[in-house]
Amino acid sequence: MLGLFKYTEKKLVKDIINVLPQFYDSPIVSYNKNQREITVRNKGDDESGAGIIFLGNIFEKVKNLSKTERVRIIEDFVSTTKLFETLDPEVFMASLALRARTPYDISIRNMLTHRHTKEPFSSTYYEAGGMFLELVFDTEENVSNVTDTKLKEAELSVDEAYKIAAARLHRATDAAQWQQVDDRIWVSSYRDDYDIARIIAAKDENKFPFDDIPVLFFPSHSVCLITNTQDAETVNKLINYGNQLSQDERPLSQELWTIKSDGIYPLDLGANPQIEEIVQLQRYQEESIQYDGQQGILNRNLEDKDDYFVAGYKVYKGDEGLYSQCVYSINLPTLLPKAEKVAIVDPEDLNEDTSIWGLMNWEQFETILGDSMVKMTDLIPDRYELLEPISEKQKEELRKQAVR
Repeated sequence: MLGLFKYTEKKLVKDIINVLPQFYDSPIVSYNKNQREITVRNKGDDESGAGIIFLGNIFEKVKNLSKTERVRIIEDFVSTTKLFETLDPEVFMASLALRARTPYDISIRNMLTHRHTKEPFSSTYYEAGGMFLELVFDTEENVSNVTDTKLKEAELSVDEAYKIAAARLHRATDAAQWQQVDDRIWVSSYRDDYDIARIIAAKDENKFPFDDIPVLFFPSHSVCLITNTQDAETVNKLINYGNQLSQDERPLSQELWTIKSDGIYPLDLGANPQIEEIVQLQRYQEESIQYDGQQGILNRNLEDKDDYFVAGYKVYKGDEGLYSQCVYSINLPTLLPKAEKVAIVDPEDLNEDTSIWGLMNWEQFETILGDSMVKMTDLIPDRYELLEPISEKQKEELRKQAVR
């Protein structure tokens, strides 16, 4: 019967409430399911002094853990929230740091907290090229996000907090940080969750063991490797080293990156023919991971809408190389990822040989169904709603242009 146990958000809320007496005196608790937040205060305290526990992505962190490990994570989570309520402004400023986040990371957090808006990025994020820097406070025991409310309490603007955090991270940024692991490959010896943020914040003051602009690979928050060459063999080694070092760690990016004046950016596809295939493969892997994560959360959020289909994103190898693909089933309400090719399927045709009409390029598909597609602007990577039945004319065009 153990295999039938399913951990739900309702059970998470119960577990959180069960640990609150460790941190509050006879806690008075209320739970807002729609906002996914728990309000708690000590018995006898005024309601204005109540703390708010945002569930955020804690469910994703604990849902597959053992009971013992789950309770430990929940206790740390509540402890950090409690500490955040009472943190002295001076201690708060001394604890400020910056953590690198991809646009996807921020989009996922907004999905998990149900903050779907046209502008998904909070003012406590700093854009730095293709990455964002997130303001956090690090008490050595716990790391937590900095909110606008906490900045106001500390009488700090976002710019002031950013400068304090950047200065705190800008410690021994010298060549000694980099440990050589192979010919022309170095790894940061800090392993402290802030390597990428430190590189971005230091800008021209970065000190690498070479004068060239580095190629960076950071598969997790605490693993950062660099090289000063775009030789295919070396870049492949860089990726393999990084993935070995980051096993079971919190992932960050599978792309290869480079430094520019205003931040860091993914390497341009086609900039160097020698590694174009490697760059493309890493980009496909990045998008596959991101679309899988997005698909899982959307499926959970749409549990009460059985007729919705959250389409997946797959990568295949054809005669002309790798390509990404998704599936559109005619007139099935679909949330469709943007892939290079779309497979057209007729779900009403029970004959396997004829139900698959074939493939077409995304551009062809969008030309035919563009008026029926709505871009979900709060999601990264891009996904489109195709919820209404399409016209007979559109169906005929899809059938005509799909290639088997």
